[in-house]
Amino acid sequence: MPSADPFPVVATVELIGDRWIWRIDCGPDGEAIDFQSGPVDDVRDASRDMNDSLRALVDVVKGWSDLSEVARAEHVNALKQRGRRLAGAFFDGRQDEFARYLGLLTSPVLTQYTYGRSEQPLFEHCLLNDGNGEFFLGERCICRYRVINAKRADLRKHYEAAQRAGPRLVGYAEDSSLDSACRMHNRPDPARSEEEISILTDLAGGKDRLSVLDALTESLSDAELEVLRNWIAEKNHVLHFNCHTDQSLEFPRLRLRSGAKIGILEMTHPVRAADFRGTLVFLNASSSVIGRSSLKTSIAEFFRQRRASCILCTTGPIEDRFATRLARVFYDHLGDGMNVVTALLAARQKLLEEGHPMALQYTFIGNDNHRLV
Repeated sequence: MPSADPFPVVATVELIGDRWIWRIDCGPDGEAIDFQSGPVDDVRDASRDMNDSLRALVDVVKGWSDLSEVARAEHVNALKQRGRRLAGAFFDGRQDEFARYLGLLTSPVLTQYTYGRSEQPLFEHCLLNDGNGEFFLGERCICRYRVINAKRADLRKHYEAAQRAGPRLVGYAEDSSLDSACRMHNRPDPARSEEEISILTDLAGGKDRLSVLDALTESLSDAELEVLRNWIAEKNHVLHFNCHTDQSLEFPRLRLRSGAKIGILEMTHPVRAADFRGTLVFLNASSSVIGRSSLKTSIAEFFRQRRASCILCTTGPIEDRFATRLARVFYDHLGDGMNVVTALLAARQKLLEEGHPMALQYTFIGNDNHRLV
């Protein structure tokens, strides 16, 4: 008689009162294991300290390839020092014990229950030690957000595993002010390997399967809004944004070619509701999972509410050249048949090996087994 599938072991984290509670739902003895953080103010201070360092790192990363190995190591070690402080606050001294239990997880995913608060701690930047050496939590696990009103027992039911059939279709939009954008709209330059559009063209399998959003003016006329909404509504396997995020208003907006800023209001059709089931949405822009007043106002949440199967997004500032590098490595793995979790972890690990701690800024919302056709 065949043996039963092993019971899936999952990990969650949630703010309860003035403490973060981490739970591995099935330990070696079959019982749940809980870890309580220190006071929430200590966690907030440590997280802000780390976030300040990451913001400063954006400028450093621009010249990363020109830095000596010693200089790179100094920047990484400074982040590690803050990562130790963050882990100490999050686990109240039990971080090494938590690290040893990570091997129990069925899938390398931690789920954060959130009610939509805009301030989110940088879990994946916690520096842990399992007895074999130090590592950032994000090197081994991805922490995905789950905006909730009430808990459900089965996390997987929250995200549909629908997949689109047919030839692989890709939608692409970019901010013309970025170095990684085409110098002329929808006219890639083969001599410029830094152009992000080339990655998506390869993923689609040719230019005829790549739908590039038209250039839109800053004033966004009614006709341009119709173009945007029709493009958004196309049934693509992948929808990729390569742009800046404007967080100055309550509802964040993406800056696109040529100066247009689009957010939830601009993308919402007054008559036809968009449905992104089966679509992977990649928001390759700074802080794309963070809303101005709450997570529920974020660009990522717009796509989640409209049933996107998977949304790749960022928890903080991202440098343009690095963002393109990560996208290339991620899509290479995804195109080889990996699911989104495995592909994102592999991309993180690859760039961390190259000395790029910004890889930890990428996370996802959605079904952890999503794959491309």
